[in-house]
Amino acid sequence: MMSNILKLDANERAKGYEAEIIASIIQKSVFSKVSINRYPDAKAIKLRKAYSKYSKIPYENLIAGNGSDELIDLAFSVFAQSKTVVCFDPDFSMYEVYSKKYNASLIKVKTMKLEDLINAARINMASVIVFSNPNNPTGKGFLKSDVEQLIKTFWGTVIVDEAYMDFYNQSVSDLISKYDNLVITKTCSKALGLAGIRVGFLGSESNNIDKIEQVRSPYNVNSLTQNIATEILSYPKLIAKYIKEVKCSRDDLYYKLIAELNDEIQIYESSANFIYMKTKYSADIYEYLLEKGILIRSFEDGIRITVGNIEDNVKLVSELKRAISLAKEERRGYQNERAV
Repeated sequence: MMSNILKLDANERAKGYEAEIIASIIQKSVFSKVSINRYPDAKAIKLRKAYSKYSKIPYENLIAGNGSDELIDLAFSVFAQSKTVVCFDPDFSMYEVYSKKYNASLIKVKTMKLEDLINAARINMASVIVFSNPNNPTGKGFLKSDVEQLIKTFWGTVIVDEAYMDFYNQSVSDLISKYDNLVITKTCSKALGLAGIRVGFLGSESNNIDKIEQVRSPYNVNSLTQNIATEILSYPKLIAKYIKEVKCSRDDLYYKLIAELNDEIQIYESSANFIYMKTKYSADIYEYLLEKGILIRSFEDGIRITVGNIEDNVKLVSELKRAISLAKEERRGYQNERAV
């Protein structure tokens, strides 16, 4: 694989941190403050306080974790053990993994309507509803008012995975004190750009926090991660600036795709930092773009592309257009051969 590949497959931060932040991390001796012979702070107190200030979620209602994956895992272990769980299809693939891990029956709903999650839960006597908002991989966002109605209506636990919520201002994080059946998870891997050091958060009311704390490993977030993430969170204006840039690039890419490819593939409007396109040529597009140094995420009936820098959009759309054209030609050639 070529070294200068454009990596648009994992919804990571598109660019590195500003020199201002890097200099601050070095100047404040974040690295030298780590005593590698000592265990990290088991409660991640400074980190949780920093994230509380950033997210407005009360410090006491937060658990820090080794990425939101770990925290979703912990939530499943407490609330979904040998129960029935309902989610969307498609949605984050780890819901199925954790359902199998904890012997839960997973019911998938294909309509992308919150009311259908409730209906499926009622029919199947489910104990847990879990979904990402915005949805991964389609980018569909659900309004806060609609999510609250689901939480209010459902008799079991609602796990809302807000991994991409920094790009969509509809969080239900301020409702955790109002509803004791609500659990939310957050990640620092997307808008905050900390995928490489793995850090995430879970928010819920105090009784749920106590239950999850009972199954959490005490040293699950290492000292270096705690220090770096705490420092990064002290720059909310720079984080907000990056989020604004991503939204601008996303909208630019979306309208370029609509203008050039709307007749060829189904393009989904997105509330996240990626765009999903439904196409029968997903495998062909993936292989072509890889040859051109562009890595995307391929699904059976579609592709998901992380929003990159705005200057990359013209090249990306041009290569996508070429990939689809070649895929169609190849299919026509194959069909003609079979017809002979």
